[in-house]
Amino acid sequence: MTSFTSNPDNFFQTTDSIEDAARKANKRNNKNGSPIKLQSKLLAVISDPDDDRYVYVAEAAGCVRRVNIETGKINRTYTGPVAPLNCLALSTRTPRTLFAGCWDKSVWSWLCVSGKQTARYTGHGDFVKAVTCVVVHGTELLITGAADAVIRVWDIEANRAVSALKGHTRGILSLVVDPSTTAAAHESTGVGNGDAKDDDEDGVTLFSSDSTREIRKWCITPSSSRQLTTEPILVHETSITQLYFPAYTDADDPPDLYTASADKSTLCLSRTATPAWKADTVLAHPDFVRAVLVDGDAGVVVTACRDEEVRIWDKSSGELVYTYSGHWEEVLGLAFARKDGVVGVVSVGIDGTVRWWGIGKGDIARAKEEERREQEEKEGAEKEKSAEVKDGLMTEEEEAELAALMEDSD
Repeated sequence: MTSFTSNPDNFFQTTDSIEDAARKANKRNNKNGSPIKLQSKLLAVISDPDDDRYVYVAEAAGCVRRVNIETGKINRTYTGPVAPLNCLALSTRTPRTLFAGCWDKSVWSWLCVSGKQTARYTGHGDFVKAVTCVVVHGTELLITGAADAVIRVWDIEANRAVSALKGHTRGILSLVVDPSTTAAAHESTGVGNGDAKDDDEDGVTLFSSDSTREIRKWCITPSSSRQLTTEPILVHETSITQLYFPAYTDADDPPDLYTASADKSTLCLSRTATPAWKADTVLAHPDFVRAVLVDGDAGVVVTACRDEEVRIWDKSSGELVYTYSGHWEEVLGLAFARKDGVVGVVSVGIDGTVRWWGIGKGDIARAKEEERREQEEKEGAEKEKSAEVKDGLMTEEEEAELAALMEDSD
């Protein structure tokens, strides 16, 4: 009778893999970030705009969970898919609809308040890797990007595809709408002349990134969409895993674009630079950067890295402020959430945990102090252990005396 095992001890392992497994086993029980353990690998997270104590988390097990960060309780679970879900978006209108891109090449949707499954969007030829929603000319649109290198635009109410955009040569990894273009497009009722220009008034501007190094710009409308320029923005060396615009109001200057890349960097691309969208800040990391957030009020940039760390950076200077350690596998997503009245950042990762980190000056100061105390306690314990070992050993004089006694006994 054939027997099967998944015990790694029964297979050949390199020294590095054994050491890494031991490190993770030692780290996995830490309580940093008040971990909330879910049932599978966590691939994406977004904030709940209607209650900032909650986040929506996409799982490799094929479900989405709405999690209360304060209590750690799961408020609702959205089910149906049997393949991993790796990107999320919420409709801009209420009652809200939750959208999730799936490895089964489709986008699933549910009513947020009830968990009832609604439309399912099919048409992509490979994994769906990015989803976002926007209102243009009074019509709410769902925009999706997939590993088939195609961006598709859907009319949510009519439940139909309206555009398929091609220009990328490799899989789409991220989509983001320029928030400075959404207000005019939302209010506008007319359609422009179709000229490809950056400040296009007849639609919103969409930025997309792929698994090569390209960022492309598109004009999106309910009737048709087009690429704004055939020349991509080239600022990274390889895959751009996330594009992000900070929160924006009409009273603010239009925000710059932030990126996260597998070339181990996060960039701030200035829209006022010459040429436009040139990097004016570079945040260097030791490994692939998976996600980025910006909090203008706190003055920080937050990044998630493959090295399991969450980093806080000074937005103005680009200096590293603090590094949060807690995850014991790769961190894949970040989202804002409020815990006990304090705004912070939630991180999710391959280790299946949801963790919350403070980003204010007071939160970071407390984290540094706690880390200092833990380091002192660790060093104190090591000194005590070393002293105990020494107590159990003989001095040189004692060894000489013992040797002499043994010679006499001979």
